[in-house]
Amino acid sequence: MAACAGVAASAAFVSCAALDQRESGRPLDDGLAPYRRAARVEVCLGPTRLVDAAPSSGRAGVCRLDGTSPSPCTSREDCRSRESCVCGRCTAQLCRFSSDCAAGSSCAGSSPSRCGARCERDADCAPAETCEDGVCTSLCRSPDECQSGELCLSGRCVVLACGPSGPACGGGEVCDVQLEVGRLRGPAALESNGVTVLYAELGASDGSSSIIRAESEDGVRFQTEPDVAVVTPDPDQTSVGAPGPVAIDGEVHLFYEVDDGASIARRIAPDGQSFGPATTVLVPTEAWEAGRVGAPAAARVGTRTMLFYEGGDAQGIGFAVAESGVFLRVNAPVLRAVDFDSPPEWRGVERLGQPWAVVVDSLLGDRTLRLFVSGVGVENTAPRQADGGPPARNLSIGVAIAPAASEPPELEVWPFNPVLGELEALAPAAESSPTVVRVGTEWRMYFESPSGLSMAAHPPRPTR
Repeated sequence: MAACAGVAASAAFVSCAALDQRESGRPLDDGLAPYRRAARVEVCLGPTRLVDAAPSSGRAGVCRLDGTSPSPCTSREDCRSRESCVCGRCTAQLCRFSSDCAAGSSCAGSSPSRCGARCERDADCAPAETCEDGVCTSLCRSPDECQSGELCLSGRCVVLACGPSGPACGGGEVCDVQLEVGRLRGPAALESNGVTVLYAELGASDGSSSIIRAESEDGVRFQTEPDVAVVTPDPDQTSVGAPGPVAIDGEVHLFYEVDDGASIARRIAPDGQSFGPATTVLVPTEAWEAGRVGAPAAARVGTRTMLFYEGGDAQGIGFAVAESGVFLRVNAPVLRAVDFDSPPEWRGVERLGQPWAVVVDSLLGDRTLRLFVSGVGVENTAPRQADGGPPARNLSIGVAIAPAASEPPELEVWPFNPVLGELEALAPAAESSPTVVRVGTEWRMYFESPSGLSMAAHPPRPTR
C-alpha cells in the first residue's frame, strides 16, 4: 500500500486501509473519508422553510383556495405529481435552486420559480399535461383538477406567488406562506435514538443571532423542536452562535461563542432543549488568539471534557481540557494552517478554524480523536484562473487524527485532505463549518455552502 509507506511512525495508529481508500477507491464506513454531498438541508421553523435571502418581490408563498387544506406528508412520495413535501404539507414549492427540489424535479419557471418538470414544449410533458412558463402542468376546467398550491385559471393549473410584503391573492383565496428569511450558520449535530438533532446559529436582519434546535429522521428535512430559539443572547449581548453540543451523563452541554468571539459560554439541558443559565468557559488571553475565541467543539473521553476552538480570525485551533469543571488551556495552538500544507492534494493553506471533534474506535481497536476543520487553500482539482493566473484558494474541509488518550492531543494531519472536495461549474466548491455524526451505518457531515446548509454522506449515497 503506497499510501502507508509514507506515513510517519508517530501516525502508525491510523489504519493503512483507511489511508489507502482514496487511492483504491474502496469505500470504508469508518467515517474518515471520502464524503460526497447528498443534499441541501431543509430546516422548517413551524410551517415555514428558513432561507438565506428574502424571496423576490416578497413572494414567500403560493395562493390557494380558502377553505382547502394541503395534505400532510413526511416525504415527497406522500404527495401528488406536481407537489412537494414542504414542512409537512403537500404543495407547489417555491425554489431558487434545483437542489431545493426533490429528486426527479428541477427549479423551473419564472413567474414564480417552483419545483417541477422543466419543459420547452408540450411534447416534453406527460400525456394530458401542457408546458406553461417552462414547467409542466395540467389543463383544467375546475379547481378540483389542480393540485395544492395551484389555481385553475384560463383552463390551466397555475401557481401564483404571494406574500405578506408581496403580491396579494384574489378573492376567496389565501396566501400559504412557505418561506421565512433566517440565515443558518455553524451547524452542530448529535444522534438521539436514530434521529439527527441539529443545533445551528440563526441570524436575524438586525445582526443579532440565536441558537435553534431541529430534528430529522432522514438527515435532510429538519423541523425545529421547539419552534423557538433554545439559546438567546443575554441582555448585555448581541449574538450567540457557533454551537458545539456534547452529551455528558444524559445531559446536553452546549458550548457556544458570544458576540463573535468575545467569549465561549456553556449551558446545560437535561432534555437538550431547556437550557439553564450560562457559564463563561473561556475568554481570549493568549497573544495568538488576537482577542477572539470562537467556534467551540467539545468531546468527552472518560472523565475529561476536551474543548477545541478557533483562535483569532482563523489563526489556528486552540485546546482546553476540564476534569472537574474548570477548563485549562494550552498556551499555543495545537493545529495551524501550515500543518495542512500537503501538496499536491491541498496546498497553500492559509487559514484554519471551525473545528469539530469526534471520538471513534479505530480500525485497529484504539480510541481515536478526529478533528475536522475548515481551511482556505488550493485543491488539486482547482483550475487556473481565467487570466491564466494560479488557481484560486477556497474553503475546504480537512481532518487531523490523534490517539484519544493523548493530552494535549498529538494531532497528525491526514495525508489525503480535503475529505470533502466537491465541484461546482468545474471548480472546487466552498465548504466550511463541518460537523460529523453517525446515524446507524451512515456518517453524515453537515456544513455551510454558498447555497445554505448541506449534508454529505459517508459511504457516499448514490447520485441523483
